[in-house]
Amino acid sequence: MSNEIRYELEVVKWQGSIHCAYLNNLRIAGGKPWAGGQIVKKWSVTARDVIQSIPELQNLSKNYETAQSELAALREELAKWQGIAGRRTAERTEFMNERDDLQQRLTAAEQRNSELDGLYKCAIKMVTDHSVRASELEVLLMNTTEVLRSGGGYGWEDAQADIIDAALQPTESGASE
Repeated sequence: MSNEIRYELEVVKWQGSIHCAYLNNLRIAGGKPWAGGQIVKKWSVTARDVIQSIPELQNLSKNYETAQSELAALREELAKWQGIAGRRTAERTEFMNERDDLQQRLTAAEQRNSELDGLYKCAIKMVTDHSVRASELEVLLMNTTEVLRSGGGYGWEDAQADIIDAALQPTESGASE
């Protein structure tokens, strides 16, 4: 025996003739039996039995099954796109973090270059004024190497600082070159 829910289909007569039919205690055909009535025939049916007996219900059932299949496919598609959106959100976050890091490095490089530009202009002025003492120029060059070695650069800064440091090293006579 199937696990399907069963319903009672009944044929009722009154005043000697058949007048109506009931499905699950709901009159579905015929007139209302005034003053009672008598069940003359009774069947136990399933919803599938009722649907198969009425073509419109068969179409409705097929349409429902088609709609359920479409819903399942759409749910699957939505889940797929939500997964993609989640990955894209993570990629976007990573991109934004990289962009922020690059912006910070650019700002630091611009600041360092601004300091170097100021030191360079000061050195040019000192050399062209001929009023510079060697000790002042040496301090300026030491400040320049300090800025170059402050970090966050691209590698060339350390090489420039090494050149300046080498130039400031005392010679055999004790003076800087």
